[in-house]
Amino acid sequence: PRTLVLHGVNDFQVSVRDFELWKSALAGKKGTEFKLYPKISHILTEQSEKGTAVQYRMPGNVADYVINDIAAWIKSGS
Repeated sequence: PRTLVLHGVNDFQVSVRDFELWKSALAGKKGTEFKLYPKISHILTEQSEKGTAVQYRMPGNVADYVINDIAAWIKSGS
């Protein structure tokens, strides 16, 4: 199985430490890829600073480069 783990530094619900724990736990697992995005929130939208629950009430789009990374990951498995 393949796994893609995405994390945004500006996620207020899941910390970078949690992301690092996933990296550690899955280290050496074939087909596992990790992406850390400096300006991304929990909902994969760009945020200039650590988010809050207010973000969930504001319209937004998943960042293009996150979509591109997901698409590339999917294509690389075919």
